[in-house]
Amino acid sequence: MNKRSAIGAAVVIFLLGVSFGWHWRHPLVTFAQTHVAAMLDLTNAFTGTNTFGTINNVIVVDGTKYTTIQGALNAVTSPGSEVFVPCGTYTLASGLSWYSVPINLHGEDRNCTILNFTITTGAGITPYDGSAIHGFDIRGANSGTAIAINAGATVWSTSTGYTTANDNVSPTLPNANGLIFKETVASCTSSSSTEPAWPTVLGGTVSGDGTCAWIAYAFAPLNIYDNIVEQWGGQGYNSGGGAYGDDVHDNIFRNGLTEAVLLGIGSQKITVTNNTFDNFATDGVDINGIKHAIIGNHFSHIGQGSSTADRTAINLASVTGATVTDIKVIGNDIYQAGTGIHTTGNNGNSMSRIVIAGNTIDTPSGTGNAGDGIDIDCGSGSTMTYNDIVIYGNTVLNAQRYGYCINTGGTSGNSINNVSVIGNAARGSTSGDFNFYSVSGAPITNAYVAGNQFASSTPYPGFTDYAAAITVGQNDPPLNNGSYLVGASFPNSAFLSWRNSAGTAALPILEVDVNNSTQLRGSGGTTSFQVMNGSGTTELGMTDAGAFSFKNSFGFTNLSASATAPTISTHFNTSGDSITANGTASFVITVGTGAGTNTGAIALPTATTGWNCWLTNTNRADLIQQTGSSTTSATFTNYGTTFAATNWTGSDVLRGGCTAY
Repeated sequence: MNKRSAIGAAVVIFLLGVSFGWHWRHPLVTFAQTHVAAMLDLTNAFTGTNTFGTINNVIVVDGTKYTTIQGALNAVTSPGSEVFVPCGTYTLASGLSWYSVPINLHGEDRNCTILNFTITTGAGITPYDGSAIHGFDIRGANSGTAIAINAGATVWSTSTGYTTANDNVSPTLPNANGLIFKETVASCTSSSSTEPAWPTVLGGTVSGDGTCAWIAYAFAPLNIYDNIVEQWGGQGYNSGGGAYGDDVHDNIFRNGLTEAVLLGIGSQKITVTNNTFDNFATDGVDINGIKHAIIGNHFSHIGQGSSTADRTAINLASVTGATVTDIKVIGNDIYQAGTGIHTTGNNGNSMSRIVIAGNTIDTPSGTGNAGDGIDIDCGSGSTMTYNDIVIYGNTVLNAQRYGYCINTGGTSGNSINNVSVIGNAARGSTSGDFNFYSVSGAPITNAYVAGNQFASSTPYPGFTDYAAAITVGQNDPPLNNGSYLVGASFPNSAFLSWRNSAGTAALPILEVDVNNSTQLRGSGGTTSFQVMNGSGTTELGMTDAGAFSFKNSFGFTNLSASATAPTISTHFNTSGDSITANGTASFVITVGTGAGTNTGAIALPTATTGWNCWLTNTNRADLIQQTGSSTTSATFTNYGTTFAATNWTGSDVLRGGCTAY
C-alpha cells in the first residue's frame, strides 16, 4: 500500500469511528489517529508512535505532546475549547487553574479519572468563569477547597488594598444583574468610609473609591457535574462572592468535607440539583446570597450526633451578616443529619422569601440544640430579621428533638414575620412535633399554621411555646398580630401547649384525650386559666382547685359560688334531716322527723363578706326567709302561711341556693 492509500484508509477508519459513536479511546480510533499523524509527520513518517494533541479545539492529555493537565490548560487560547483527560490516576502536587478563557475540563469517567491532590493548602481547581468541569474523581486531604469559584472576587470593604492581579470584588449588597467589578488601577486602596455607587450595566465604571477605579463585568455561569468530590478537609465547591448562575448537578460529594457546597455572600442564582451528599463532619449545603435553588438532592449521615444545630444537611444564612433572599429548598431527601434544614443564628443575618417545600427528613439525630427536622432559628444572635417564610408539604420522621421549630432565640431585637406552615407532617419526634419559641421583644408575628398532621406519642407533642411571662407593654404572645392555627391534626393524648416562663415544663392548654374528649386546660398557679379583655385585664379566672372567679364586666371581684357542698349546722327539726348539693349554687334539704323547730342553718365555704341565699318549700306554700348570714353560714326561719314563726313539717323538701358577696 502506498502512502496516500494508507492515509486514506486510516482517515476512513477514523471517520467510521466517529459516525458509529466509538469512544475516543476505541482501539480502531486510536490506531487511525496514531497512523494518520505518523504519516503526516515527514520527520517521523511511519516510525514510532505519534498522536494528535489537538483535534477540533479538543486538547488531549496524551502523555506525549501534553504530559500534564496544567500544561494542556495553559495551551488553550480559544474560548470553549476542551481539555480531555483519559482514565488514570493523576497525582497533583499543585492546584489546577486557568484565568483567561472558559474551558471544558472533561474527564473520561468519574470512576476511573482520578485527580489525587497532595497539596496541603489552597484550592484543587480554580476555573475561569464560564467553564465546565465533569467526569472526575477529585480527591484531596487538605483543608482547602476542591473547586473554588470566584476568579478572586471578594466582597468590597473599606481601606483595603487591591491590585490588578487580584482585582475582582462584589458589592456588599449583591448587584441584581450579577455584576462584579475589576480593578483598573495597578495598585490602590479603597475608600476608608463610603462604598461606591456601583453601576448596574456591563462596562459601567467607578472612580474615586479611595485611589481605586472599577469596571463592571459579569461572571459567566459554570457547569459542575458528574464528578466525585471526596476526602477534602475544606469545601467541595465554594462559590465565593461573585458566582452567578452556576449549575452544580449530578455530583457525589462524600467523606469528610467541612461543607460540601458553600454559596458565599454575593453569589446569585446558583442551582444545586440531583447531587448526593454522604458522610460529612459538618454541613451539606451552606446558603448565603440570593436567588439560589437547592432541589432534588440526597443527603445522608451529615453532622450526625453533633451537639450544635449548624451541623446540618442544608444551612441557611451560615455567615455572620449574610442577606439571604429568594431561596427555594425543594424536594430534597435527608437521612440522618444533625439537623435537616436549619438557619444559623448569626448577628445581623437577614432572610426573606424562603420556600422550604416537599422535603423528606428522616431521623435528624443531633444532640443538645440539634436534632430538629426543620429549624427556623435565630439562636443566640442578635438583630436578626426573618420575613416571608413558607414551610409547605414537608415530612419529618423520628426527630431527635423537634419536628419543626420556629424560634426567635434568646435575644430581644430578633423577629420572625409572615411565616406559613401548611400541609406538613411529623411522626416520632422525641421532644415534640412543633415548637414555637420566643422571648420578650423578639416576637413571631403573622404566623399561619394550617392543615398539618402531627402524631408523635412522646412527651408533649404538638405546639410548644418557651416565651417569657407575658406582660402588657413588654411582650406580645408568640403567635400574634393576625396569627392563625387552622386545621392542625393531633392524635389522642396529644397536647396543644405552651412552655412555662423558665422553659422547664410544658403547660397543656388543649387536649384530645383517649376517650376523644376535648379538654381546655389551665397552666397551674393561683389563677391557672384566664380570659382577658382587650386591655389585658382578666375577666374570667379558674384555679387548679376548680373555682371560677368572675371579674370586671361580670361585676364580681371575689368568690361568687363554690363547688364545695354546704352542710347542715343547725337541724331543720331536731333530727333526721339531710342535704344534697351541687356546690353552693343549688341544693336540696329534706326536713327531719324529730321534735319540731322553726329554724335551721347551713355551713358554707368562706366568702369575702357573707352569703345571700334563698329557700322554697316544694310541698306547701310556706314562706321561708334568710334570717342570718356570716362569711361561713346562712340561717333560715320558716314563717309558714301565717307569717309567724312556724315549725317545719317533717319530711318536707326544701330547694335553694346561695351566692357569696
